[in-house]
Amino acid sequence: MAGITPLSRRVLDPLNQAIPTQAKTIILVANTPLIFSNSLLEKLSGTKKNCLFIYHNHAHNLNALRDYYPSDSGEMLFIRGNGIGYWGLTNNIGSPFYNQDPEIPHHGIYALRGKLDLSKRPEIQKINLEWLTVIEDQETYPSDKRPSTGFYTRKLFEAIAQQRGDLQICTLGFSADPGYWNATNVTHHDFQFESKELLRSMQQHRHHPLDDHDRSALQ
Repeated sequence: MAGITPLSRRVLDPLNQAIPTQAKTIILVANTPLIFSNSLLEKLSGTKKNCLFIYHNHAHNLNALRDYYPSDSGEMLFIRGNGIGYWGLTNNIGSPFYNQDPEIPHHGIYALRGKLDLSKRPEIQKINLEWLTVIEDQETYPSDKRPSTGFYTRKLFEAIAQQRGDLQICTLGFSADPGYWNATNVTHHDFQFESKELLRSMQQHRHHPLDDHDRSALQ
């Protein structure tokens, strides 16, 4: 990591600016099915209002989770390049699967990597590729793999939280069990590495799981 300027010491606009000033809790939501236990519902109801819910790709838990938002909460979506277009867009290049609700504040769609020309898609902003490279380098991610979408977003918001000092990062549906991911036959991410890092992050209080088990990253 010699010579690398950590992400937390870099200017992370416009993503930082897109977070509403009144939002003090960032909730990163995985695509694995959520279990709405009494414990989870109590934590959501006890969360301060003005949360920002971060969804990924197809945003599978979006509709179910909206019923339990704290008041005045908003949403943001991250989509991931897949070599053709982006996971999370119909036919890889079309409209997002994510359906905006006019009654819920929307704070942008952000694209991670990807080769699709987005110059005519003003509703989608590309995340600075240098930021993602810094994440891979500072975390010493295995060079023959790429981080999952959820790994990238955790590190992006973790860096912003370090800069601002007034944000709490929470997770929903993230799993620290690499066996789960091995069963999905996903080979382009290193879930052994990500699982160990997820537990270390939780132990260091860099993020706080809201569900019963800290369950990791996204495809």
